[in-house]
Amino acid sequence: MNASKLCCFSLACNCHNQGSLDPFCRETDGQCNCAANAYGRRCNECQPGYWKFPDCQQCECNGHAPTCEAETGKCIDCRDWTDGFHCEVCLDGYYGDPRLGVDINCRECPCPNTKASGHSFADICYLDTNTSEPVCECDEGYSGKQLGVVTVMKAFFLILLALSGARCSVCSDNFYGNPEIPGGSCVSCNCNSNWIKTDTGNCDPQTGRCLKCTFNTEGDHCEFCKPGFFGNATGGMCGECECDMLGTDPNRFDCDRFTGDCHCLPNVEGKACDKLVLNRQLLRAARVLRVLRVVKNLCDHSKCDQNQIISDEQIVVLYV
Repeated sequence: MNASKLCCFSLACNCHNQGSLDPFCRETDGQCNCAANAYGRRCNECQPGYWKFPDCQQCECNGHAPTCEAETGKCIDCRDWTDGFHCEVCLDGYYGDPRLGVDINCRECPCPNTKASGHSFADICYLDTNTSEPVCECDEGYSGKQLGVVTVMKAFFLILLALSGARCSVCSDNFYGNPEIPGGSCVSCNCNSNWIKTDTGNCDPQTGRCLKCTFNTEGDHCEFCKPGFFGNATGGMCGECECDMLGTDPNRFDCDRFTGDCHCLPNVEGKACDKLVLNRQLLRAARVLRVLRVVKNLCDHSKCDQNQIISDEQIVVLYV
C-alpha cells in the first residue's frame, strides 16, 4: 500500500455527534451520513432553508425568501417588495400584508399616484386593516382626508355618510393648491402673519385667499389695513385712524389706509382735519375787521354817525 492511500485512510471522519447518524464516512470523499436537515461533509450545519444547528428549524420567510442566516434565522434577500426579519412587512413605499395566510401582496403606495409616476406626496404608506385600503403618511402640507358625502332619506331624516381615504390628494389646513392633478402641489397660505396659525380655515384651499385676517387687516393676503386703520399691514402695524369728527367728510370718514391722512371738509386741513384753512379773503377780512373795530371804539367816545358803522357780521359776510 502506497503512502498516499495510507494518508487518506488515516484521516478521521470527525462526523458531528449530533448532526450525523453515525461516526462513519464515505471513503471516497469523507462525507458523513447526515441526519434530517443537517448538511456539510461533517454534518455540522443546517441545509439551506434551515437554521439553528443542530435542531435545524425551517426558515420562516413567509414564502418570500429561500434562505435565512444560519445563526439567527433572519431571512436573506426578501423578494416581492417585502422586508423584515421574516419578510413579514412591505418595503417603505409599498403597502400590504405579505404574511402567509393573509397574502395581501405588497403594492406601491398610491399617494395619490406612485413614485414612479412623479405624482406622489408621500414616501411611506400602510394598509388599513379595516378597509384594506392604503393610508399615506403625507408630506407636510398634504392630507389624506377626503370627505365624500352621501345622503339617504329614511323616515324623514337625512343621514350623512362620510367616506374617508388617505391619498394625499387634498391640501392640509392652512395650505392650498390642486394636488389631485399631475403637476399640482400644495403651498402654505400667505396671510403675511396676520392670522392665528393654529386656527383652521385660514385660507381658501383652492385659491389661497385669506379668510380670517387678524390685527385689523384685510385683503386676499391680509396685506392692507382695514377701513378705519392705517399703516404697514405686512409689517404688523395697523393703527386706528384719528380724524376730527367736525372737520372730516362724513362720507369718507376712514383715513388713507397707508398714510393715515383724513379726508377733510372744504376750508379744513391737517392730518386729522382739525384745522381751519385761513385763505387770503379771510385774512383780508380779519385785517379790515380790526381797523373798523378801532374806528367803532373811537366813535363810542365821539359824535360819529352811527348809521355809517358796519357791524362785524356784515364785514365777515362781505369778505368770506
